[in-house]
Amino acid sequence: LRLAQKAGRIGVFVVPARGEVMQVSEAFCQIFGLPPAAQAPIDVVKACVLPEDRDARSTRADRAEGATPPEAEYRIRRADDGELRWIYRRGEFVRDATGAPLHMLGIVQDITERKLAALRLKESEDYFNLMLDSVQDHAIITLDEGGRIVLWNPGAQEIFGYKAGEAVGQGIELIFTEEDRAVDAPRAELAAAAVHGRTHDERWHRRRNGERFYTSGSMTAMRDGEGRVCGFIKIARDMTEQQTAQQALMEARNAAEAANLAKSEFLANMR
Repeated sequence: LRLAQKAGRIGVFVVPARGEVMQVSEAFCQIFGLPPAAQAPIDVVKACVLPEDRDARSTRADRAEGATPPEAEYRIRRADDGELRWIYRRGEFVRDATGAPLHMLGIVQDITERKLAALRLKESEDYFNLMLDSVQDHAIITLDEGGRIVLWNPGAQEIFGYKAGEAVGQGIELIFTEEDRAVDAPRAELAAAAVHGRTHDERWHRRRNGERFYTSGSMTAMRDGEGRVCGFIKIARDMTEQQTAQQALMEARNAAEAANLAKSEFLANMR
């Protein structure tokens, strides 16, 4: 048990309901930076806790009443080197036959690495969300494995006309035309992405006001650690102007070719 405590950075303590000295394990002393001992003054341990986190500490009053919360997280500065660490504490009261608290038995664990990892992840997620919010000319839509909208960036709102609150939770069919929905094109696109990883398509879509517009985009499958599809990312860009210009150019080219053909036929008949 002692080896397990050291390996897991878990310390054991016993705090009397009424008293000023607590029993502690060797690992407890290591976590708080205290000299190895079987006992430690409660005030010495409490002094390690940051003032901002003092509400997470137990008090004489709540210990005497057996009302100390069973779990808490707080920061300490180790007594020996002043290093800042995150601590998780869990404890339960041992009571007498009448229910009066005798002492609190519990454990403390150094969770600094876990907390730092969570903070780094949050910073990464915040940065990712900031990036998404800054993209206005591309719709970036994330879907769950069932094709329901989970994330709707400002670019999607700008292009499709739906606010995030209107789109999130809806199926991806929301943005497809009636013709494409009739032939189940949204589901076909999801299925192709699930099989091939990523698909590219250019098609007409529908805005909230019913207007049709042309987009170029892709659908990419997201996979979990075991390789299973856990969602999708759809990226689309409004290409209506380019498509309209290209179509006008093609029509002008066809008209010119038709005019040349008519001219050639006219000249041939004049001979």
